Amino acid sequence: MIHLLHGDNITKSYSRLQELKEHYGSTGLTSLEIDANKATLTTWKDFISSDQLFEEDFLIIYNLFANKDLSIDDILAMEKNIIIYEKKKLDRPPVGKGINVEKFDLEQALYKFVECLVPGNSSICLKYYQQSLLQQPWELIFSMIVRQFRLMLYSKAINLPKDSQWDKIADWQKQKIRTQSAKFSLERLKLIYRRLLEIDVLAKTSQDSQLQLELLLISL
Repeated sequence: MIHLLHGDNITKSYSRLQELKEHYGSTGLTSLEIDANKATLTTWKDFISSDQLFEEDFLIIYNLFANKDLSIDDILAMEKNIIIYEKKKLDRPPVGKGINVEKFDLEQALYKFVECLVPGNSSICLKYYQQSLLQQPWELIFSMIVRQFRLMLYSKAINLPKDSQWDKIADWQKQKIRTQSAKFSLERLKLIYRRLLEIDVLAKTSQDSQLQLELLLISL
């Protein structure tokens, strides 16, 4: 059986991953884990044909679909329980016999929240922010805000780093981000992003990061 876990709600998908690991582990099965995004085609081929792989009872593969050089076809024929864990939503997840696909979506309030992050929209943003807090942990919400502003910065960049997050989103998402980022100057986006990084440091030192984030949202 192949379990494919994907979706933007990484809190729920990671919880499901732990459930599956505990399920197989409780029966005495041993596992092997690999981050496919860090593998080259050569190291991947060596891995799937290695003696160590066949000695283990189940396999956990992280970020298989993030690496365009690799294919799920390489593992479909394995008579082994396999968990594939993706930290994003797949537009076209594979279907077929023996593949159990589980998608973990974010709540609509959180989507609406990150999309309304534009100047002069603080009252609506705060409303969706409060709704999101009732459904999701603050850390996930904060990570989504950081991601959204990072993507807006990418949308204005001339030269992007290789394999950037911008390259991994769909064209329709890029257009929405461009529309949103057009309402900010580049300097304003840089200032907000630097402030978000400062709030991230506050969060890691147990200081009042949530209050500082709310003040930033009000100032948009």
